[in-house]
Amino acid sequence: MKKRRFELEERKISLERLVELSTRRGIIYPSGSIYGGIAGFFDWGPVGSEIRRNILNSWWRFFVETREDVVGIHGSVITHPKVWVASGHVDEFVDIMVECKKCKSRFRADQLLEEKGIITVTTNTNEIKSLIEKYNVTCPKCGGELADPTSFNLMFETFVGPSRDKKSVAYLRPETAQLIFIHFKEVALSARKKLPFGIAQIGRAFRNEISPRNFIFRMREFEQMELEFFINPEKDEECPYLEEVSNIKVKFLSASDQEEGVQHGNKISMEEAYKSGLIKSKWHAYWLGKSVEWLTLIGLNIENLRVREHLKDELAHYAIQTFDIEYYFPFMGWKEIVGISNRGDYDLRRHSEYSGVDMSILENGKRVTPYVIEPSFGLERITLAILTDSYRIIDNRIVLSLNPCIA
Repeated sequence: MKKRRFELEERKISLERLVELSTRRGIIYPSGSIYGGIAGFFDWGPVGSEIRRNILNSWWRFFVETREDVVGIHGSVITHPKVWVASGHVDEFVDIMVECKKCKSRFRADQLLEEKGIITVTTNTNEIKSLIEKYNVTCPKCGGELADPTSFNLMFETFVGPSRDKKSVAYLRPETAQLIFIHFKEVALSARKKLPFGIAQIGRAFRNEISPRNFIFRMREFEQMELEFFINPEKDEECPYLEEVSNIKVKFLSASDQEEGVQHGNKISMEEAYKSGLIKSKWHAYWLGKSVEWLTLIGLNIENLRVREHLKDELAHYAIQTFDIEYYFPFMGWKEIVGISNRGDYDLRRHSEYSGVDMSILENGKRVTPYVIEPSFGLERITLAILTDSYRIIDNRIVLSLNPCIA
């Protein structure tokens, strides 16, 4: 019997081929395509909607249904606008934009610099301007001169009610996490939960990206799967579950490695990463391990994953320490698909301050404002990684070798 030809060419796949396959096979379509489409928005086809549902169901089973220490909520897309003032999104949730003086096209400044090989995370417009001038960055469309950089808030504004004044302004949520924080005490009481415990949510988020790109990697409307795990800061090291993930080995790229110019991380276990001090919190190490475990459960090859620590000047305003789980896309390189952050008590403390409601809870006769470990997953980015990872050519035919749990 003739042996069947099996070529693994997933590492050679182009983004264009993947987009064409997704459209032709009914996985994902550009939204409004008969009118020319609208950047940053996509619709799921018959096959894609089933894959999407299976990924979401798998995540919910793994992180919520099979655990006694995690419960779920489902929050609204629009909430009180002061939520976003307290969270820092109104002031801090910005990208730096540049406009071409000639063709009037607008771009994210950091993306234009990245194309020149310059990686920057600063949001200081003067620093960005200096980098653009130093490296002679021009408009990628027409080669025109770029105007001075400006800050651009990524939240979509809308109005609540019949008025169109400042008092009626509200926002489409840019993340699902804040809905969890503002209901923390209510959930703890109604679900009868004591620390440590988690609250999970799946839902849509909206970010008015300056220049969405790379198919479904950077979108303006997307699905988040987020878990906020609340712990007593005085019991940060009392995690009885680390041994469940202690032997999971993955490539790590520390902040110090990056500062020294190291490009490739070392493969170490979660236990080694914690004991060496790379991961500062035992609970943080645990949730990193569980996140990697789930990604491999749904079919991603662990050899195409790495964990990268955020640099100090890259950390979000709320974060104590953050790690990204990145996937190696042949057409983009290493890109984040999951973020796991130690947010400290920033969110609950801010909501206490701005609302006047004490967000601490009573534990053993003492008021406690918990720290939070947040694993945050992007459905579309994970789907793109799965499509890339499962892409095969068998007998000259394109096949997606999807894991049975999501096929």
